Amino acid sequence: MRQIKARRLIASHENPIVPKLAEMFVLNSADRGKRPIVLVDDDPALLAALEFSFETDGFCVAGFASAEALLAGAPAACACLVIDQNLPGMSGVDLIESLWADGRRAPAILITTHPSVQLRARATRLGVEVVEKPLMGDALIWRVRRIASVRG
Repeated sequence: MRQIKARRLIASHENPIVPKLAEMFVLNSADRGKRPIVLVDDDPALLAALEFSFETDGFCVAGFASAEALLAGAPAACACLVIDQNLPGMSGVDLIESLWADGRRAPAILITTHPSVQLRARATRLGVEVVEKPLMGDALIWRVRRIASVRG
C-alpha cells in the first residue's frame, strides 16, 4: 500500500532525477522486506517518522501505537523489535518480556529518554539494547541494520 502511494508521489514529481532516486528506495524494500521491523510508540508523530525512515531505508515495517495493539496483531516473525519504554499501560521492557514468554522472540531495541540505572541493568540482563531519545543521527537505523543483517 505504501509503495503504491510512493510510486504515485514519484510519478507526479516534476524534477526528472527525483523519480529515479526515489524509485531506488521503493525497489530496495524487496531486499530487506522479508521480515518486518516492528515499531511500537504511542507518539503518532514519532511512530510515523520512524516508519518513514525505515521504509526509506528499504525495510518492511509494522507500526503499533500501543503494547496492546502489538500483542493483538503481532506478525508471526520479525527481524527486530523497536519499542518505546514509556508506553501507556505496559512498559516497553514488560512488553518485550511478554512477547518472548509467548515464544515470539526477536532481537529488541528499547528507545527511551533518560533511562535509569535500574532500567539499563534490566535491559542488559535481557540482552536488549537501549537507545536514548532524542533520536539524533542514525544510531538507531545502524543498530537495526546490524541486527537485521545478522538475522538475515
